[in-house]
Amino acid sequence: MYANGNAIRIRVNRGLVAGIFVGLIIAASFAFLTAHQDRLTFSSLTPNTLGGNNPAASGRDPLLWPFSRDSIWNLPIGSNARYVWAGIHHATSMAYFTDADILVLEPSAPATTVYANYDDWGAGTRCSAQGGALFTAPIPADFVVPGSHQGSPDGDTPNAAAAILAADGHTIIQTQPFARCAGQSPTSHYMFGSEDLYGTGETGSHGGSGLSALGGTVRLGELVPGGTIRHSLKLNIDSANFYPGLGGYRWPAWKSDAGGAGYGGSIPEVRMGSLLAPKPDFPIDTLETEPGKIVAAAFRDYGGYIVDTSGWSIYNFVTERSPAGSVQDEFNKAWGYSLNAGVGANGWARDLDKIFTNLYVVDNWDKATWQTVSVSNGNVGVGLGTPRVGWAPEFGQVPPPPPPPPPPSPPPALTGTTITLTTSKSPSEINETVAVSGRLTDASGSPVAGRVVSLEWSADQITWYPEGQIGQFSAADTNGAFSDHMAFRGSGDHSEYIRARFVGDATFATSLSSVVTQAVVKLAVSAPPSPPTSPPPAAEPPATPDRSEPAPTTPKNLSPTMLLLALVSILLTAAAALLSHRVRMDRSSGRRSRRGRRTYASRRPLPFDDPEDDLEYPL
Repeated sequence: MYANGNAIRIRVNRGLVAGIFVGLIIAASFAFLTAHQDRLTFSSLTPNTLGGNNPAASGRDPLLWPFSRDSIWNLPIGSNARYVWAGIHHATSMAYFTDADILVLEPSAPATTVYANYDDWGAGTRCSAQGGALFTAPIPADFVVPGSHQGSPDGDTPNAAAAILAADGHTIIQTQPFARCAGQSPTSHYMFGSEDLYGTGETGSHGGSGLSALGGTVRLGELVPGGTIRHSLKLNIDSANFYPGLGGYRWPAWKSDAGGAGYGGSIPEVRMGSLLAPKPDFPIDTLETEPGKIVAAAFRDYGGYIVDTSGWSIYNFVTERSPAGSVQDEFNKAWGYSLNAGVGANGWARDLDKIFTNLYVVDNWDKATWQTVSVSNGNVGVGLGTPRVGWAPEFGQVPPPPPPPPPPSPPPALTGTTITLTTSKSPSEINETVAVSGRLTDASGSPVAGRVVSLEWSADQITWYPEGQIGQFSAADTNGAFSDHMAFRGSGDHSEYIRARFVGDATFATSLSSVVTQAVVKLAVSAPPSPPTSPPPAAEPPATPDRSEPAPTTPKNLSPTMLLLALVSILLTAAAALLSHRVRMDRSSGRRSRRGRRTYASRRPLPFDDPEDDLEYPL
């Protein structure tokens, strides 16, 4: 999460004082253990007793333990590594939820074409081809990878980063998000640079970081009783832990999600590509489960790189899903409980919480330091100093890439197709629903039934996007027809553009309709009706006097005024009469002395209108 700038009030009470006292005791205990760590050993989990791949073996199987000895995925941490607290948040949604990398390392499998699909992490299924061929690679015919919202054990919208070994036995093709729904061609969308199985294998199709889909993946046979993980891990955790600044990433990552937008961490060292590990004295023997101890040992000796964003509050290290099976199924069978675990659900969940919340960043690890380590021939580890465990063994004799296969026979000629497309109304009003329909036919004009046509949209006829409301029409009917409904948005009068695309198949060639220009207009607002106009009054005919008389000079409309003046005159006359009568009365009663008038006035009650009034009246 973003750093919270609000001050937090802390209520001091006896519980806090007791907590501080207990913390001091724990700190003193750790100080004692650190000072006397030479007296304490964890012999049951030392690197030489964990089983699994034996680094002393002659040669190394690149399909099980890929990439060069100096690959970031194979280098152990050195004794001079500098640790910076990572502050990983406690997971609140799941203690672990799987994120599987799709690994297809069978170069002799049938050549299979992978087609473009643009559903990504939206509401679509990723199942059907929506664009042309992306690449062709060896993939077993029966290997199924459920798409989005298809009940995949990896979630509704899995990352599904894929690494597929080409027929030459060297080239690793990497793409995301890969799917192969039952009975359909495989699909994906984003392509990343290829790597050599025998090279450093740094980059690949984890979209958040641009790091490898093969390197760092927990493989089958590693997280089982007696197993060991002899390589670094890949972490897919909540972006609330990632620092948004500095581009949101650090080497070996070469990118981040939208430049770090949406990241909420406050520790600058924790970014996409950071290598996390517990300190060497992490008490592995206090963990409750054997798989927890296997994972902790891998973290301690090799660390784990942040490669992707989980999108919710979980812990995760990335595991294998391949034609040979999945680590998730293998784990469940081997240990009798699920790899996926709720927060605090069991000892496995508690172990993961303890491991992830005790991780630090190995901060003195960058490209220049890697170059120094790379030329040390096994004598230096990540962050410099003596490596915690030995480097990976050599491959032995690296086979040269096989000669290119003979060119394939030309495919049979495909039947050409044509698409017509129209809307039910143009111009249409903004947000008005219109029907979009069309027909798919072959070169002779006969209908092509049962095929799916997709709809594309553009605002300028330059950049085209999958149309969001229809996207794909239902399969064409027996007449080759297809239709659906949509509304054109925006404001003001404007034009938008749509076209239909058929990607083709083994029988029919791809085709693209003509562009349909849709005029979109504002809703017409009718003016309110004008009030009815009264007919003009009929003109009165001029009066014809019987005799010649002068015309009156006072207009008729002054009559009310004259009536008012007469009323005012009457009132003034009455007032004058009343005043005259009062004067006569005063004269008949005689004049009072000044003193008498004052005495009389002082005896009258004062006229206070409002007892609450704060004005003062003189007496």
